[in-house]
Amino acid sequence: MFPFLEIKRCRDFNKNILPKIDALAAEQGRTRSDIIRDILYARFGYISLSRSQDKINEDHAAERQEETKVKCRCIIVRVDGKYKELFFKYILTQPGRSDRNYRSYLNQTLYHYIGMAVPTMLH
Repeated sequence: MFPFLEIKRCRDFNKNILPKIDALAAEQGRTRSDIIRDILYARFGYISLSRSQDKINEDHAAERQEETKVKCRCIIVRVDGKYKELFFKYILTQPGRSDRNYRSYLNQTLYHYIGMAVPTMLH
């Protein structure tokens, strides 16, 4: 299974969430994917192992490479294997279609973290 989570960028996301994530990233001297990864980890209370600077750089390069492969506009976030298992187990236990649960969980987590209501089109 892939070590990435894919967050699709719709017009509302680009207008409302992305600038706030970018501001946090600039303030902390980190990347978008680092900020999003921290938000997602915090949602589950997951604490990742510390990573070396070489591993961080390797993850950033892999995320950029994966973003070029994907045909739609999205943000790619590389996650730990244990978190990935936890995340997908949660998604699979939710009622409804798994692909819809995947997208809605990611969007709801990011919107709630920023303190905004999730647009109904993203539920």
